[in-house]
This record gives sequence, C-alpha cells and structure tokens, in this order.
Amino acid sequence: MLFNSWHFFVFLIVVLVAHGVLNRFPRWQRWALVIASAYFYGQWHWAYLSLIYLTVVSDFFIGKAIPHSSNPKRLIGLSLVVNLSILGFFKYSGLMNETVLQLIHMLGVDAQWDFWHVVLPVGISFYTFQSLSYTIDIYRKQLTP
Repeated sequence: MLFNSWHFFVFLIVVLVAHGVLNRFPRWQRWALVIASAYFYGQWHWAYLSLIYLTVVSDFFIGKAIPHSSNPKRLIGLSLVVNLSILGFFKYSGLMNETVLQLIHMLGVDAQWDFWHVVLPVGISFYTFQSLSYTIDIYRKQLTP
C-alpha cells in the first residue's frame, strides 16, 4: 500500500475514526492499532508478519522470565541469538549467495543461480533492535516487563 494511493487514504481515515471512537477504551484502542499495523505491514508481504510476531513473542516471554531467572544473562543471550539470527539471515543471505558463487567459480565450475533469493523485509533492523532494547532494558532494571 503506497502512501499516495486511495487505498492508504481510506485506510488512514478508518484507523483515525476507529482510534477516536475507541478513545474511552484504551485496551481496545491499542488492539485496534496493533491490528491496523499488521494489516498495513501485511499489504507489502503477509509472510513477513511472522518474523515480527516471532521477534515480539520470543522477547515478550524472555522479558517476562528475566526478573525471575537465576541467570538472566542466558536469557539476554537467547534474545540476541533469536533476533540477530533473523536479522543476519535476511541482511546477509545475498552476500552469502554471491560468496558461494565466487568460490564455485574459483573451482572452475560455471554456475549461474540464486541459491538464496531472499527479499529484505521492510523495517527489519528497526523492529529487531526495538525488540532487543526491550529485553535489555528489563535486564538493566530500567523497565518492568
């Protein structure tokens, strides 16, 4: 959905009206914004919503567990591994593909293929680091889960 399309304009009006109508019900208002955000992001590619949900759900449960853990550093490490693995795969899969192809060419084999043709999800770095900052802030006791 492009920002200069009629589809977005109608979407924006519906979201603003719903937000205003639900003003007296903050919990419903938040859920309406979550659903609207998922719909908006999903207009680009629905499959990549699973990455956002994986990041959010894993860090939600890790954040809940940190204050009760005898070794919270392990949980921070788990959060780092989950988040940075997702980010690393999508950011660097193209580089890995080219590196493997160059190595194959060095061996004298003429290969022309995209082993991994992965599209970088919009905003993946932003939401990955936002989610990481949540668990790190809980670990530092700057935020409660």
